[in-house]
Amino acid sequence: MAKLRNVDKKSIHKKIRIRLWLYLAIFFLGLGLTIYYGIKDQIPVLYLLAGTAVGIILGMLVSRMQKISWDEAKEQVVAKLDALGIVILVLYILFTIFRNTLVHLFVHLPHINAISFSIMAGIMLGRVLRIRRKVLRALAMDEAEEE
Repeated sequence: MAKLRNVDKKSIHKKIRIRLWLYLAIFFLGLGLTIYYGIKDQIPVLYLLAGTAVGIILGMLVSRMQKISWDEAKEQVVAKLDALGIVILVLYILFTIFRNTLVHLFVHLPHINAISFSIMAGIMLGRVLRIRRKVLRALAMDEAEEE
């Protein structure tokens, strides 16, 4: 399977590329805030890693809402939402709105900021990893069809 950096940018729809860069930017912002609050509030690293791991799993699940495939007409990898994807999107929006409340059920107040940001960073990283995997799979399928 090819690596994304070896792929012609024109092969991937601009919206997907922008979305990946945006998710990466949010991931690094969340990572920075996680580290800041982790140090400031003296939170054990294990808690932060656990929050990030939960976030990565959630991010990979949320990325299910996009169907990424090769579009022959455009000769690009494109993303579309299907019905299940819309349901997942609504659930994700609800989770985002009530994230602090949900995290507060399991985490006490001094740790809530750092854990929330570690989950957010994990979600963004999970989405990037899953979308990247789907793009590579779509490109590999196109290559297989050409042969």
